[in-house]
Amino acid sequence: MANSPTKDPSSPESEAPSAPEQASEDLQERLLRLAADFENFRKRAQREQQEALRVEGARILESLLPTLDNLDRALEHTEKTSPLIEGLLLIIEQFRETMQRHGVKAFHSQGERFDPGLHEAVGQHPTSEMAPGMILEEVQRGYLLNERLLRPARVIVSQADTSDA
Repeated sequence: MANSPTKDPSSPESEAPSAPEQASEDLQERLLRLAADFENFRKRAQREQQEALRVEGARILESLLPTLDNLDRALEHTEKTSPLIEGLLLIIEQFRETMQRHGVKAFHSQGERFDPGLHEAVGQHPTSEMAPGMILEEVQRGYLLNERLLRPARVIVSQADTSDA
């Protein structure tokens, strides 16, 4: 047995893993990739679901804004002394507080500079009392949802008065 062949440690055969070892390593690598792909899929699906809920929530909140607008308009044309109107005022305040708890906040535009990111111009009016590009009147109030625009304010914007020239 003294003449039994020994493997030379520098030969390429000793460095390469055997076929079963290579298959095991390949399988383990494929398994790790599959697990990583699944984790990425799970995270992406969760993000997409959260985004869908956010968008749907914004749609629902936006659909309630005309009701609040109409309640405000009704109050503008009534006397504020009747018990019925006082009750309506309390309901409107409760409605606003509920919207605020869900991240909805109104912003006022009258007297501000027109910003196309926040305002929708529905008209222009020549005036010498204000600089051009200023908001003369707010036709419909704008709202933010968690600091993002939910609905732009519809406004009338001042323009230079050219009737004197």
